[in-house]
Amino acid sequence: MEARDNKLIILLLVAILASIWITSLWRPTETATTVTITITNTKTITTCPPLDWWETIRATENLQLYPDSYINTTSKQLTLHVKNTGSVVAVIYKIEVVALGSTDITETINPGEDKTITVRVAGAVPDTNYAVKIYTRAGNVYTITVQAR
Repeated sequence: MEARDNKLIILLLVAILASIWITSLWRPTETATTVTITITNTKTITTCPPLDWWETIRATENLQLYPDSYINTTSKQLTLHVKNTGSVVAVIYKIEVVALGSTDITETINPGEDKTITVRVAGAVPDTNYAVKIYTRAGNVYTITVQAR
């Protein structure tokens, strides 16, 4: 649980206990109420440790797109050679070949990782250049021009 979650729980507990105490003052003839609250932390953290606030501000994704990327018109496949030179994981969710369409994918690239991504593309004309746009969950759009061959 995050620190702010703990603060909210403590604030809620104080409010509940204050309400019970005030109620008991207004109704002195009633018996006291015992409240037992058990808080169990069942959250499992499976990611890397959190960054301090300054590292979080500086953390960026940055995709480097290599010129050996191309469209194979025989196999109807776009091959993208990509490297994440940033400091956080990049998650690609869509690849668009302008004039030919787009493909929704989920591809993660860790910092420093070099990857080849292949997606199906139909309708490419040999010896034609196409703009390819790569969309990431961080809101970035990377563009490269590839040749169909």
